[in-house]
Amino acid sequence: MAFCKYCGSQIEEGQVCNCEAAQAARAAAAPQPQAAPQPQVAPQPQVTVSAQPTQASVIASNIGPQMGSLIKKFFTAPLAGVEEAYAATTHAAQFIFGGIFIVLSLLCFSLCFKDFVLALEITLLVLGIKLVLAVVSFLTKTVEGGFLNTLSAFSYTTLTSSLFTVLISIVFGLKGYSFAIALVVVWVVIGAVHTAYVFHVMHTGSENKGAIVYLITVGIVTVVAALIAGKIASAAVMSLVEDMIYGSFGSMFGY
Repeated sequence: MAFCKYCGSQIEEGQVCNCEAAQAARAAAAPQPQAAPQPQVAPQPQVTVSAQPTQASVIASNIGPQMGSLIKKFFTAPLAGVEEAYAATTHAAQFIFGGIFIVLSLLCFSLCFKDFVLALEITLLVLGIKLVLAVVSFLTKTVEGGFLNTLSAFSYTTLTSSLFTVLISIVFGLKGYSFAIALVVVWVVIGAVHTAYVFHVMHTGSENKGAIVYLITVGIVTVVAALIAGKIASAAVMSLVEDMIYGSFGSMFGY
């Protein structure tokens, strides 16, 4: 017979006592289970997220190359330039050409005739003609495209107006009045041809219709524009005559 060393109770040989002290001793002596090793997690590579370019930044970055391409084609392949101006998905470059013409026209003709109102009338006359032609060509077009495409194509044609505005102003400044008048005629002819390209592009597949619509519209616009231009021309001639008279008397009397 054996006795429990904790509580003194009699127990059989090879048995254990179930008193609280004996159970606590057995629990303390039992080996503790080892925690399972934690799997090592490989460090995640750092991912750098690049900012996506906005639509505005894309358009801004394309303005320079697009303007360069359109200017090059203006001198080398005008019809291809009109096609590119009309079909482009962005129109900032074309409208910049229109803005350049407005600034040049107001500045140059104000200096030529010393009359800002007269320069404004000339500028508005040119823009008004282009707007009427743009509306007619859009309403009769046979190709896909919105009115913004039409306006951008006609805005592109203001390159002709800008070029001749500068040339005419320089010639006027050098007192080459006859040559300046000849330049005005050339301006009208080349501008009409450039506008005809726009009608041609917008009536692809029905070029005869485009030509007829263009000629009728140009005829009507020419009559109206001639009446307006007559008033403007008379004011310009008077300004020119006054300048010549002032110059003659100034040289005669030394002032």
